Amino acid sequence: MIMSLYNTMQEKKVDVVRGNYYIESKNGHRIKGNTYGFSSRVLDKGDIEDKLLPNLLESKLQCYVWLLLIPSEKVKQVGEFDKELYLLEDTLFYINLLLKVKSIYILEEPLYNYNVTNISSATKSDKYYIRNMNNMLKVNTKIKKALKNLKQINDRCIQIIDTRHLTCIINYIYLIYKSERNFKKAIQQFNKISESTEIQEMLKNYNPKIISTKQQIENKLVLKKYYKILKIFYLIKILLSKIK
Repeated sequence: MIMSLYNTMQEKKVDVVRGNYYIESKNGHRIKGNTYGFSSRVLDKGDIEDKLLPNLLESKLQCYVWLLLIPSEKVKQVGEFDKELYLLEDTLFYINLLLKVKSIYILEEPLYNYNVTNISSATKSDKYYIRNMNNMLKVNTKIKKALKNLKQINDRCIQIIDTRHLTCIINYIYLIYKSERNFKKAIQQFNKISESTEIQEMLKNYNPKIISTKQQIENKLVLKKYYKILKIFYLIKILLSKIK
């Protein structure tokens, strides 16, 4: 994999090369990663800012850093992963990298097998989910700050960022409840941050059409404080997860 990336970098004379991958699912199927038409051509600064970054922010092209070959001087320019973040630190690094480089080449040929069956399904504690829920506020602020001066990042991109981050935070309410079966505690954790500047900004830019119907329902139950229905919703969700 590394030699293929290196040879491509030398041949195409680009700052960064990204490989492709197969996802190996539990049922044995291999699914090729979607490159969304960005592969097999040199993407210059204009392509990166006008097309690639907005695509990435819409959660289409995956921010897998392990697919990248990056010269050490570029890594030094971008800096290390943000140590204040416990999640999506790779996404922030990816965004900052794309803002620094002048060119990138994306390979269509998969060079890596991503075996999702190896991902741990161990139950996390409520403290783990509470930490991540609060950390999402920092994630949201830092990503939008990185993109602040980029004119190509329009209102829709900000809507996508804020809607997905708010949905992620709301999902942590469910995960906190699932780990401890303490509904009151789960709701209290969200209420502690619900009046924060970050959450209010997310609510202002919230666009439910971006997310699935199931997520829309769950978000609405939380935001409208329909807690009795929400608890039933969670119980059904847990039951269905056991059936799968």
